[in-house]
Amino acid sequence: ASALTESFRQLAHEMDAVKSGIVEQVDQAISDLNGLTSELANLNRAIGAGTAAKSNSALDARDALINKISDYVEITISDNEDGTKSLTLGNSGNGAQLVRHDRYSTLKTVDDGQNLSFLIGQGTGFVPTNQITSGSLKGLSDSYSKSSEMMGKIDNLAFKLVRDVNAIHEQGINLEGQLGEKFFMMADVSMVENPKNLGAAVSMVEVTDYTIVAPEHLEFSFDNKTGFWTGRNSSNQIVGSGKSQILLPGMRVEFSGSARQGDKFSLKPGEGSAKAIGLAITRAHDIAAAA
Repeated sequence: ASALTESFRQLAHEMDAVKSGIVEQVDQAISDLNGLTSELANLNRAIGAGTAAKSNSALDARDALINKISDYVEITISDNEDGTKSLTLGNSGNGAQLVRHDRYSTLKTVDDGQNLSFLIGQGTGFVPTNQITSGSLKGLSDSYSKSSEMMGKIDNLAFKLVRDVNAIHEQGINLEGQLGEKFFMMADVSMVENPKNLGAAVSMVEVTDYTIVAPEHLEFSFDNKTGFWTGRNSSNQIVGSGKSQILLPGMRVEFSGSARQGDKFSLKPGEGSAKAIGLAITRAHDIAAAA
């Protein structure tokens, strides 16, 4: 049992390292990409102003920058009358402006723990973009999502193991004639507030029966018109709704405070199970093997 719990914890540590490594690669790629778009904007400025002759060397340098940029993200290239080129994200031509004449936008990344998303903007004004559809940034983002998905499966496996073994063990009798207690330690189950919430609502979850809790990911959103919170699973199926309380198998979710339209909380009972798993019993005669 000790070897099993150690294997789960080691696997969780390795997956965390993989995800951290991907984030570092993404941060470096975005830094490099932002540098390239800045260079292209400066070269555009020189070409457009006539201070850099439209020589083969200047045009070759411009095209080389564009080729490097396209390694990171898919772009649409448009020609300007002054001999410069503008770039938009994606292949539609209607994506966000990456470079326009001598102005450029920068990219940022947002990590929600499960997926990486991207923002584009200038200065302090950034908006989400879904135009990162190919290139190395898309590949890294997909790898991060796949790693998160794999970690979720490992957590769910650990959760079910702990839940089911504990349920059986608590029905047995140990060598001292007492009912068994929990065999494995279990990760805490808690609600996670969406950082984009505009209201001041608070949510908490109470586990009433671990033996029937499912490790599926649930999301709760607030509807201002009805005043109800609605919970949905990953298949977008409604699992429950209520104004201040939602009862779920083995859990009771409570809401309080002032919520705003679209505010969200998420509940992932299985998350962190592989990292938290450990033996709850400390003595061999605490093993409850007989009913």
